[in-house]
Amino acid sequence: MIKMAIGEWTLSGQEYSDGVFPYRYKDHVLTFDEYKLDDPDAGFYGLAVHKGNTKGGWPHLVIVQQFAPSSEQGFNPSCLLLPETERLFVGAGERLLCYDLKTFTLLWEDQTQIGFGDWSKEQGFVILSAELEIVVFDTSGQKLWGTFVEPPWEYAIVGDNVELDIMGREEVRCLKTGELV
Repeated sequence: MIKMAIGEWTLSGQEYSDGVFPYRYKDHVLTFDEYKLDDPDAGFYGLAVHKGNTKGGWPHLVIVQQFAPSSEQGFNPSCLLLPETERLFVGAGERLLCYDLKTFTLLWEDQTQIGFGDWSKEQGFVILSAELEIVVFDTSGQKLWGTFVEPPWEYAIVGDNVELDIMGREEVRCLKTGELV
């Protein structure tokens, strides 16, 4: 299990190879969300979110999900917590989630093709890197823009722009709007 504290927040995440997750949480949390797949090769991941001290040490939010492609195929679950807006971005396999941590409710669920890569926060924007796309959100979770990419690809934030290198082809986009510069 990986446990991380960010200010008053604590995140505990664990991948489970056998699909067993401590369901004892289910009766003690504000929100318990479960996402299943009909895929024998899917991985299992659990994430618990605490804000401050809670009675009995129970989390406020628990997310349990099967995900594919799994870590065995190189796609690890990841999350990004933004204390300033109380937003939680979660990616696992092809599933993307965004939670409002003021109310511990799901704001949206989306999907990416082939597999999720990583979240990052750059210059007040949230950036999703996936196998076949880059997507930029504001810190409240609103999608601003996205574009198709093809591996191998990488990006760098330079000033107010995103510099993309997609299979050796370079393009520059405005970080806020996604427009080609």
